[in-house]
Amino acid sequence: MSRIIIELEKDELRLLVEEAVQNVIEKNTIKEEPAEIPEILNVEQVCRLLNMKRSTLYQKTHKSEIPFSKKGKALYFNRTEIFNWIAEGRILTEAELQENAITMMVQNNKRSNR
Repeated sequence: MSRIIIELEKDELRLLVEEAVQNVIEKNTIKEEPAEIPEILNVEQVCRLLNMKRSTLYQKTHKSEIPFSKKGKALYFNRTEIFNWIAEGRILTEAELQENAITMMVQNNKRSNR
């Protein structure tokens, strides 16, 4: 086995490593165009969209925790309603919480000064 000794600057080595990593990532990345999400979704589509197990989705429908429609035995989900449902669960940032608190204090102060 022959050995080669090469002198590289730090930036040159960094670029070589970055290129090698990028090549590996590109080779191992599935290049699929994201499919357009239909307006009406079935159970399988919602499970994929939410990365949720089927049993979990059925539990959420049983407890009416997620918006859905039922026609016969089939369950259907409206894409817009699902996205709105996700948005409802959004956790406010600290800045938003503080802003809401200040707004409520100002409103309460105005009421008490009337």
